[in-house]
Amino acid sequence: MNLLIFIVVLLAVFVIYLILDIKRVVSIKMFPVLPEMDNLTLSPDGLMRIYEYFRDSSLIPEGIELTESYILEELSDIIQYINSRYDCADFWCQLLFRLYKDFSNKLTPKVKDLIKKTFLDFKFWIDQPGVDSMCYWSENHTLLFSTLEFLFGQEWPDEVFSNSNLSGKEHMKLAKERIMYWVDQRFKFGFFEWYSNNYFNEDMGPLAQLIDYVEDEEILTCSIEVLNLLLFEVVTHCIGSRFCVVSSRLYSDNKASNQFGNRIKAILTALLYNDFNYDAIKESKLIHIDTHMVLCFLGMLRNGKYKLPEILKEIALDSTTRIIKSSNGLNPSEYKQLGLIGQHDYQTIAQFSNEIFVNPGFAKNTFKYFKKNRLFSSFFSYPMKYADIGIVRFLQLLPLLSRLDKKFWFTGIALSRGNVYTYRTKDYIMSTAVKCYLDYCGDQHHIALITLREDLNVFTMYPTTCKFVATPGYWSGNRRMPMSVQDEAINMTIFRIAKRKRLGEFKNLKMTHTLFPKERFDEYLLEDKRVFGRRGDTYIAILSNQTLKYKQYDEKSAMSLIRHVHPSLSENMLLDNDTKKYMLKEEFDLCAEGDGYHMYVTELSDNTKETFERFTERIKSNDFLCEDATLEYHSNGKIYFVDYRGDFKIDNVLQDIEYKRFDSDYCVAERMLEKIKIEFNNKVLEIRNRSTSNF
Repeated sequence: MNLLIFIVVLLAVFVIYLILDIKRVVSIKMFPVLPEMDNLTLSPDGLMRIYEYFRDSSLIPEGIELTESYILEELSDIIQYINSRYDCADFWCQLLFRLYKDFSNKLTPKVKDLIKKTFLDFKFWIDQPGVDSMCYWSENHTLLFSTLEFLFGQEWPDEVFSNSNLSGKEHMKLAKERIMYWVDQRFKFGFFEWYSNNYFNEDMGPLAQLIDYVEDEEILTCSIEVLNLLLFEVVTHCIGSRFCVVSSRLYSDNKASNQFGNRIKAILTALLYNDFNYDAIKESKLIHIDTHMVLCFLGMLRNGKYKLPEILKEIALDSTTRIIKSSNGLNPSEYKQLGLIGQHDYQTIAQFSNEIFVNPGFAKNTFKYFKKNRLFSSFFSYPMKYADIGIVRFLQLLPLLSRLDKKFWFTGIALSRGNVYTYRTKDYIMSTAVKCYLDYCGDQHHIALITLREDLNVFTMYPTTCKFVATPGYWSGNRRMPMSVQDEAINMTIFRIAKRKRLGEFKNLKMTHTLFPKERFDEYLLEDKRVFGRRGDTYIAILSNQTLKYKQYDEKSAMSLIRHVHPSLSENMLLDNDTKKYMLKEEFDLCAEGDGYHMYVTELSDNTKETFERFTERIKSNDFLCEDATLEYHSNGKIYFVDYRGDFKIDNVLQDIEYKRFDSDYCVAERMLEKIKIEFNNKVLEIRNRSTSNF
């Protein structure tokens, strides 16, 4: 009897503990990630206007005087945004610091004191005091925050920063270590956000800040070297200022066209053509994306602190047809062998910059770091709070879940390694991330992309949702990553339509779709399971095993190809009269529906090889054979074979699709490099890892 009473009491205590523990976790509130979640509208445009007006007085509208009160009013939104620590405050701090440095003589003491106080109150890293929803850990944010911390510390070395209670000198020491880790990892592992015309912009901005303002020679040298490395990645994958290729992180507008989606277009125009005619105010109004990073980079160029090496300029303008292979990033499976799983800053930066959180072998490490640094209130890690329930911790349910379903939605956030095959001509680029993270859910990856003209890209994807938001969305990410391969101007892609939803997934759409805008082609022809198009002297054909039909025109869908909306906000924010006149007006969304496998072949050609009529006839006569999970295609005397399970053969020869770090006419280099040698037009450039990282 006594034993029974003891057991009952013990169970009652356990139940009470469990209820209280669950209440504790449920009571953890999420901090707002954007001002709209606090019913506020805060714009960065005021800061941009003040900077541009100081830079070029001819831009000042009639009737505007740059008085102290006017400047304070224009800066009020940005100051409130930064002080509230909304996400991307580290973006906006960059231009505010440049305003403070470049035009200090034009700012009144009251304005300068306000800016200084804002900076001294700021939080620079995850382990510093304060709870918020700023994202610190992505590849670009790591550099952005570290750059701010070092430059602010350098500016006020003996001041005590109110949030951390550390001096400027102490912040400089912390920041330098992280900057060195970041540089070291870019050389050894490549760019995790490979070929992102959105996020390369967010790397270029802080690197420009360091090159322009840093007094530490080691950081300055590293910044120039890693910028040269990044720009080599860009110039080998662009046509002049056109830079739209496959990437681990693209939003709908980034992939839809160079016209509106390429965030580094103005930077490339300045570097390649010495053209600084960039209207940041108009650009921001048009696409509702702040232009601060571009202004920081152009400001650095105007200050004469950096000159693009001539060899890189010549590569960007090279009109010879080239095949370029490259490899960036790491697969989660590589981390253990490299000693990259742990709590050291070098390890966590390598893990979280690659967006690896709950993949098998990482969940426990992630939870430990998030709990230690009070990240359960962050918008980006809020669901992780439920892993802090005592019984869940005791039973190790989070690591167990990641082992039981290795491909559930959140493992697909990992950016992974990108083995990229690119075929570049003087007019068009076809690029493919070959067999990338096959069959995983893809959050922001884009796997195959054709850039035909400034305003015309073509791609096929498997949407995650019907919503036209940034990510995952109707035009961004992939519900399942396809098997996709390429040889010269031919891409072959196999999607497997999911039979069931995985944990964390949205509505199970049984469709794939292609951006193929009728109005952007001079000629187009749709015939059941194939479509042809001609733009100028360039031709494209897409073959499918599914019937292709245009979806009824949708204005929101068209608008989302020009600008993207944060997933926490309503897609209704897409509609804007200033931008409407630039969006597509005719049908553009070519859809295929059904279960099983959706298979596609995309082939390009041009008038140097054949006429458009001969091209369409040839493609129609090519064998296109689909069976179960395999695709066979015959073209130009070659026989291609692709298996969804991972094999790619040409003329029955298995192809190597694990690439070197660089493999092209310009450079051949293995992965985990310390230096590279670039050669072209009798010019040579060596880029070295100058990081003093001691990990």
